[in-house]
Amino acid sequence: LKPPAVLKLLTVLLLEWQLVVVSDDAELRMGACELLLSWLHPFAWVQAYVPTMPDGPWLDLLKAPFPFLIGLTLSQLAAVA
Repeated sequence: LKPPAVLKLLTVLLLEWQLVVVSDDAELRMGACELLLSWLHPFAWVQAYVPTMPDGPWLDLLKAPFPFLIGLTLSQLAAVA
């Protein structure tokens, strides 16, 4: 990622906005979510954190009004879009 994109991601995390990580590769998705959380050090993410969202009614969590960091597959993203 280029520096402006990294800065935008860090801003989203520090302001506790909603963030969705999308990848069909489960290891890559989990690694990206963990990397984002590690960038917050010495702060901690205390909001909803679901690096691998299960299928089903749980996808409604994306409509919630609170901050979250959620990992989705491309098919899950298509289902909620």
